[in-house]
Amino acid sequence: MNKKVLFIITKSNWGGAQRYVYDMARSLSSKGFYSQVAAGTYFGKGGLNEKILRLGIPFIEIKDLKRDVDVFSSTLSLFNPIAWIRSIVHETGTLLFFISLLNKEKPEILHLNSPKAGGLGAVAGKIVGIKKIIYTAHGWAFFEGRPQIQKVFLRLLSWLTIVLVDQTIAVSVRDRDAFTQWPFIKNKITLVHNGISIDKKPHKIRTPTQSIGTVAELHKNKGLDCLIRALTHTPSLELRIVGNGDERRHLEEMAEKLGVSKRVYFLGFISPVHTELEKLEIFILPSRKEGLPYVLLEAGLAKAPVVATAVGGIPEIIEHEKTGLLVPPENPEALASAITRLHNDTALQRKLSENLYKKVTEQFSIEQMVQKTVALYND
Repeated sequence: MNKKVLFIITKSNWGGAQRYVYDMARSLSSKGFYSQVAAGTYFGKGGLNEKILRLGIPFIEIKDLKRDVDVFSSTLSLFNPIAWIRSIVHETGTLLFFISLLNKEKPEILHLNSPKAGGLGAVAGKIVGIKKIIYTAHGWAFFEGRPQIQKVFLRLLSWLTIVLVDQTIAVSVRDRDAFTQWPFIKNKITLVHNGISIDKKPHKIRTPTQSIGTVAELHKNKGLDCLIRALTHTPSLELRIVGNGDERRHLEEMAEKLGVSKRVYFLGFISPVHTELEKLEIFILPSRKEGLPYVLLEAGLAKAPVVATAVGGIPEIIEHEKTGLLVPPENPEALASAITRLHNDTALQRKLSENLYKKVTEQFSIEQMVQKTVALYND
């Protein structure tokens, strides 16, 4: 009988972590496993819930599961008794739901994703007695731009999650090494890079327009405000933004205020995304925080020249001057300079895009990701 794997992730929208869960869940049936996925409610189109159900894989909706914890909404909330009470009541409810879910489904393997699902799921898994608990950290929350006291709390909670689970998967070297000196977790963090399906068909010739663009959830971590500011220094280019998120109105207002709104196109959700990537002269990833972003792998397969910020696992894909151009985060001037340089140098575009394509196809296959993860399941 196939072993049952239950994936739990906090949000059911469509982003890198959700892509990971989707790829793992659909790949396991040929490896002797039966997959289920549980995640929070999502009402938009093209979310993880929709895609998982289309595969015929059972999907379990977790109502009221949200990413943020009330006490971490601001520094003042950490000292607000009401915020603590509200958080304790809400997260206790989520924990009890997890316990009930695990008792009902009885998975042999519990695979947790995202900080909220990871922490609460680890506790629930230990209480129920799940045989194997795996946690994939898609970039640590304490690397986000937060007040220092919040980062300390989040680092401690992340460490406790690692202690509780059997193995933690880090998707980048930086994430793997974040807890090198911490006690009780020796040999409990394994590096497994994200992987992507490699199309073996001959690659079509790109016909890019004079547009730069990005594909991202419209969230502060993605640095899209910096990209819009950089557009004020590149007057000849249009910017295409693919994705949805809470920051859309703020970004639209910023573009209007900076006088670039007529050159910025908010395209919403597009699938398949490679059709948009192939239109871009340059792909930009201006993130403040990342794990190991799938969208860079997609851009590599589309042979799009890349400018990205040197954060998280991005430098493990983008080697400066070899597979793309790297710039510091939160620096619109440096971003604009790199975009302008690449826009004016078609030979450099060809060199970087060909090198990135080669690196992605040789080092970031979905097969290596699944194989290494299954080895942890069976260990």
